[in-house]
Amino acid sequence: MEGLIKEKTFSEQTGISRTLLIEERKKSLSFPDDWRKDGREIVYTQSGVQHMRNLFKLNNAPAEEPKQVESEHEEAAVVRHNYPNYKVILCRRSNGENVSVRVSHNRNFRIRTANGEPMMVPIKKDGNVWTFAGKRMPRFPGKW
Repeated sequence: MEGLIKEKTFSEQTGISRTLLIEERKKSLSFPDDWRKDGREIVYTQSGVQHMRNLFKLNNAPAEEPKQVESEHEEAAVVRHNYPNYKVILCRRSNGENVSVRVSHNRNFRIRTANGEPMMVPIKKDGNVWTFAGKRMPRFPGKW
């Protein structure tokens, strides 16, 4: 699939929100010529990218990669681990904000580790949700 660009990538490159792109795609672009579905992903053809750039009055030069304001991973302390939904834990970021974090299973996460220190976990922002960014889950309750 040469020359196709994912909608998510186009949104990140141009800084335009996905919701705005979706609205304009539904109104202005035609399905097989300007955009397609690749599995679950929406991809734009070259004509679709050009059409979107014209709609939003962007220059035709390729956009630069967006600069990361925050670091990729962040350490957060576990606040709550016993949700009925076993794929969620509540963590407190370094700025004091509580965020729900998606994990594969919350069974071994604890507020305190086995030696009594707060359990710190690596998290990252993935779109609008926070996800666990560690290599593996804790092997035992409160132990890495």
